[in-house]
Amino acid sequence: MLAEADRHWRERERRESLDAAIALYAEAVTELPRSEQARLFERLARAEYLLADAHLGRGSASRTATEQAYQRAMDWGERCFEISPGYMGRIQAGSRMDEAVSALEPPYVGCLYWVAAATWRWAMGEGFAMVVASRQRVLRLIERTREIEPGWFYGGPDRLLGVYFASLPTYLGRDRERSERHLLRAMERAPAYLGTRVVMAETLEELLRERRIYRLILDEVLSADAEADPEIAPENRLAQRRAAELLAGESSGSKR
Repeated sequence: MLAEADRHWRERERRESLDAAIALYAEAVTELPRSEQARLFERLARAEYLLADAHLGRGSASRTATEQAYQRAMDWGERCFEISPGYMGRIQAGSRMDEAVSALEPPYVGCLYWVAAATWRWAMGEGFAMVVASRQRVLRLIERTREIEPGWFYGGPDRLLGVYFASLPTYLGRDRERSERHLLRAMERAPAYLGTRVVMAETLEELLRERRIYRLILDEVLSADAEADPEIAPENRLAQRRAAELLAGESSGSKR
């Protein structure tokens, strides 16, 4: 079952392959001893995030399905946390989740990252009130990820902080310079990961209305070698698809 799931996962830029991988991983994880489940919980959290972020879209028509996928990513990641004795000891002693994550060890870094990423994207989709309510929890999750491995998932913590500081309400710390600084650092850590450049283009356009730089970065994404790192070739192909959609939208007079 895992071999079949992995086969579909390698083609995750295709929606039907990703759906198949998720279904198989979700079935397989129930067959594993608890001590071996963390890896699959992380994979499921990552897969559901990818489904929401790259396949379900960001328009109003797909909002419910997207929100549900982000919520599933959060759920899988938090189930991963529960395998950690240190984390569960703090939860049972009455700590909140964002306090207990300080007990999570390096094997849980991926789960930390995907819960943080999914929670923030979900909160942004829910609107202002949820962004305000979630901001401290998300920041603590990102901070713990950085403490364990600053460059996790191709500069992921800095990439997520770039989004975070760009999307906060102004009175709670929205900061264009910090956002740009974190995104540049993520690009420096992993220049082959094209998703950071797409995030950079969208974030700068949102903050600065800088169309020339927006187009320049997206053109760079389209001209890059998506296969430079085979491990993330599917994500890079999806990033190129997103860049093409954004440029096509601009050509037709639509921002998104």
